[in-house]
Amino acid sequence: MALFKNVMVLFFFFALIIEVSFGAVYEVGDSRGWINDSSVDYKSWASTKEFHVGDIIRFVYNPLENNVMSVTFKSFKSCNSTEPEFVRISGNDSFTITKPGHYYYICGVPGHCEIGQKVDIRVAKSSKLAPTPSPSPKLAPSPTPTSSPSPKFSPSPAPSLSPSPKLAPTPSPSSSPSPKLAPSPTPKSSPSPTPSSSPSPKLAPSPTPTSSPSPSPAPTEHQSPPGPPGDEGYPTPPAPTPAPSKKSSASSIQYFKELLAFQLMIAAGVLACFAF
Repeated sequence: MALFKNVMVLFFFFALIIEVSFGAVYEVGDSRGWINDSSVDYKSWASTKEFHVGDIIRFVYNPLENNVMSVTFKSFKSCNSTEPEFVRISGNDSFTITKPGHYYYICGVPGHCEIGQKVDIRVAKSSKLAPTPSPSPKLAPSPTPTSSPSPKFSPSPAPSLSPSPKLAPTPSPSSSPSPKLAPSPTPKSSPSPTPSSSPSPKLAPSPTPTSSPSPSPAPTEHQSPPGPPGDEGYPTPPAPTPAPSKKSSASSIQYFKELLAFQLMIAAGVLACFAF
């Protein structure tokens, strides 16, 4: 509150300085000037003007016939020129209004004031300056909404961390695609065990030159169906069985590849977020 009062006082003095610097100039009597002539009504002239602090009152006259005296209200009413506040006789005198109130001027030449050569300059208080600082309190609540949007950014990083637990099960599917090489050589090794199912251990070294040792588990899977020893002449039915397993394993491998690639992309995105 004290700060607001200080601002008001400074604003008032600043406005006063501006008014003093850029005040209007009024020539008493206008084009007629300051003369001893009953046809000039200086009271009517002053009533048509609105004087403010900083305005300049100018008296233009013949110094051989007239002068200008500043007097009190009592001397103004009685046209008493014996106790003036000051006298001017240059013929072109100007007075700057420095505060509100009444400024009384008369001509000190005997008989001139009685005819009407006197003027009352009334300067009203500058009430127009009071409402001007009213917009200043409106600036106080304006900063409050600016700080309110700040908490909106705090919850934003929370959802970014949610996909992190999805990275835990990623290793489990990665190990499952390992048997993808097993079904690939099955059609080559399937005719080899047709002569006899009993010498299954002898078939283990045969696929070694064709491919990696991975085919060794393949005959164990395909030799289990033809277990009966009497059905040696029907080795053909087990052959079509690996075909669907190959397609299903290939599709599952492709699915795990895509899943692994997607999870790796998510992991890379999360790591990039933490890096920034």
